[in-house]
Amino acid sequence: MERLTHWNEEKSLYEAFDGDTHQIALDILAHYENTGLTPEEIKALKSRLDYQEALTDAWESNAQSGSNLAHKYRDLLLKARADRDYWELEAKKAVAKLGEIQILMKGSGAE
Repeated sequence: MERLTHWNEEKSLYEAFDGDTHQIALDILAHYENTGLTPEEIKALKSRLDYQEALTDAWESNAQSGSNLAHKYRDLLLKARADRDYWELEAKKAVAKLGEIQILMKGSGAE
């Protein structure tokens, strides 16, 4: 992000852009407010993004070097996703069965 303001030697902000500074400031504020995020939330998201980019860089570096660890991690990740999908399907089946039981119980007058 390009800064539009800078600290001077007295640690007070001074303007670093020309033009209608009031309108520019309002435009920047409007863009910020449109995110719906607080400064703390933005910092937290930035931190997570930086962490994920570092992991991605490490992953790509290991994958390019032919690291067995990267391949093992990929295999584990694929198995975990398959397991997740399997158990998600099983949970949906159980919910559907429960719904059928509830319909049968309402139909028989037993609640």
